[in-house]
Amino acid sequence: FFFVAKMDPIYIAYTSLVVMALIPIYVGSLRSEKEKKVESLTSKDAYMFPLYGSCALLGLYVVFKLVAAHIVNMLLTCYFVLLATAAVASVVRPVMQRVHVVLAGIVGVGVAVAYLFTKHWILNNIIGICFALSGVEYLGLSSFKVGAILLCGLFFYDIFWVFGTEVMVSVATKFDAPIKVLFPRNIFDPESKHAMLGLGDIVIPGIFLALMYRFDCAQSRKRAESTVRKTYFHSCFVAYILGLVVCIGIMQVFKAAQPALLYLVPACLGSVLLVAVAKGELSDLMAYEEEKAAEPEGEADLPFMDQVKKAVRELFLGPAPEKVSKD
Repeated sequence: FFFVAKMDPIYIAYTSLVVMALIPIYVGSLRSEKEKKVESLTSKDAYMFPLYGSCALLGLYVVFKLVAAHIVNMLLTCYFVLLATAAVASVVRPVMQRVHVVLAGIVGVGVAVAYLFTKHWILNNIIGICFALSGVEYLGLSSFKVGAILLCGLFFYDIFWVFGTEVMVSVATKFDAPIKVLFPRNIFDPESKHAMLGLGDIVIPGIFLALMYRFDCAQSRKRAESTVRKTYFHSCFVAYILGLVVCIGIMQVFKAAQPALLYLVPACLGSVLLVAVAKGELSDLMAYEEEKAAEPEGEADLPFMDQVKKAVRELFLGPAPEKVSKD
């Protein structure tokens, strides 16, 4: 405690943000191998994702310009409270395996309602971490190529909206909802402003890391190994940490917002490609694809926890397009 008290408070804040980013990525990646994916992104999804994200971001920016921020946040908070209930319940239930789904739901409601009335940053982080963990666990990439397309597209998306306009920073600071993790810049000052990290900078690299863990599992099965060698996953995980630390360092030096994906994308993609080349498995990596899970006929047929997963999917990707009948 004495050592922590002597540290510069800003380093405590940034260290906490890094830890809060790593927990859902690591846990969600390990759990993703056992979970059926609610949504597996295709190359078309990956190409369109930056466009959809830009439209949503610009739409929110315009809304905040035309409507009072407290009214927008009140409406968005009600929506996110419902999603928070589902996300917290989906995380609590596997941790407490004997807990009935109804009790898990009650825990979710309790956390969401407490956040609604207090807006405390700790509750915000609990919900945000649950969102991120569920996103990493239940959202999937259909192949390495799709993951590379998605990351590269969002690399340029992030650079443009942070450096090219005020839109990203403006929305991030006005949007009062658990779509980011927070920590006081000075934990010893109750009136201190908060340092923040957006959930997109956790979930997007996170689903790529989860893919690398599943690729490690597939390679271990191919070699008939009894234990999984997490070579790609651990290499990418370390690269993510380094990328995030570099981003925070540059942000602190220049005192200006930085697009985190500018540092995270080269770190994650570069580390994986280097490992693949070093192991002579580049062709295996490029050819890796995951089987698409069969989809249920309709939402009414989904069990409660699958409806929770569907809600998480819609939080990060938007509603799924309706299927056109072949008849």
